[in-house]
Amino acid sequence: GLEYIFSEKAGYNAEDVTARLEKINFIKYTGNQCLSIIQLTHQLAIEYPNTNFIFRPHTSENQQFYETVFRDISNIKVKHDGSVSAWILASQAIIHDGCTTAVEASFAGKPVINFKPVSSDQNDIWLPNQLGVRCTSFEEVKKIIDKLDDYSFDINKIESKNEIKNLMYNFENDSFSKLQSLIEKKMEKYVSLQAI
Repeated sequence: GLEYIFSEKAGYNAEDVTARLEKINFIKYTGNQCLSIIQLTHQLAIEYPNTNFIFRPHTSENQQFYETVFRDISNIKVKHDGSVSAWILASQAIIHDGCTTAVEASFAGKPVINFKPVSSDQNDIWLPNQLGVRCTSFEEVKKIIDKLDDYSFDINKIESKNEIKNLMYNFENDSFSKLQSLIEKKMEKYVSLQAI
């Protein structure tokens, strides 16, 4: 939250004018993006009155803020309880802006919509924004939602696929087997050390 952004731990120094203005630009950018997501959620709730929309604030965000802006909207639920994995698996699609849930949803084979009316290389989170279909307006999001059965996203068709594959072993390999192998090697080393 704001306490962290404007903390020494996050690199904030009121004496460093350049860094201070960068923080203010970041807050302005993320504030505008936040308002855009809120507006989109309201528009979708009106367009699809029989569909429930689960809005999951990030753990660092003020949940009460979202409960207030979505108050009395019967098909928008602000939820932060439970694992995000269960919500992803139960969803028809995920709409995000720079959230790691996009990575999880991509692995789960769920349609991912990256809603970003404005983008900023300086302020955006790179990896999650590479996944899914990029939309900049309500109309574009609606078009995807109306054709969810036709949704298709292929990691091999995006420019940054090699960078993503280097970060995410699962795209071409079995990460479970790799992890199991690493654990077995560590255990063998531990057992041989105990034998000494």
